[in-house]
Amino acid sequence: MSWSKELFSSKKQDWATPQYLFDYFNDKYCFGLDAAATAENSKCERFIPPESDALSINWAEEYPDVHAIWLNPPYGREVGKWMEHCYTMALRGHQLIAALIMARTDTRWWHEYCMKAQQIYLIKGRVKFIGSDGVAGNAAPAPSAVVVWRMPPPPSVRYGQYSPSFRSCRVHSTQSWAAVQRKDGEYEPPKEDHYLVPRRFDG
Repeated sequence: MSWSKELFSSKKQDWATPQYLFDYFNDKYCFGLDAAATAENSKCERFIPPESDALSINWAEEYPDVHAIWLNPPYGREVGKWMEHCYTMALRGHQLIAALIMARTDTRWWHEYCMKAQQIYLIKGRVKFIGSDGVAGNAAPAPSAVVVWRMPPPPSVRYGQYSPSFRSCRVHSTQSWAAVQRKDGEYEPPKEDHYLVPRRFDG
């Protein structure tokens, strides 16, 4: 398959999240809903299928008992609408929302919605997404990030000053957040480098 033709086009939008990558973040946040999935690739028992049009649903009202939501939105021209909806739902519903996306820092939607998240995990290396046949494709042609919205920000912080913290993380298929074995037999979480971005200011 050709990633450059398929992944960056809107023809194929059902690339699934590798299980080990989801497990890494699920261990941290305990997701109760996959907001962009099919029965074949959902990472949670509860999910919103394409025919239900997740962008038209108020996730907080529809799933009031869910505290953390995961999604790997379809990549294409609609991705900006997905980011807007994630940000809006986080503001309205007081739910934690985490989205696995391409780190397209050159786009308007990245700066308007992703840069208003609480945390952004920059994944080292290129993710190999899973095709509909269950087989991992070639490495993605662009870096990936997991953007986490958890709103609202602290009362002392104005929205115009709010910027996310960045974490650099490497996720392997042989390790999870809670089970990385050292040579001495002990276990520890994989290392995350933490970068705090200064608040924006007018002037």
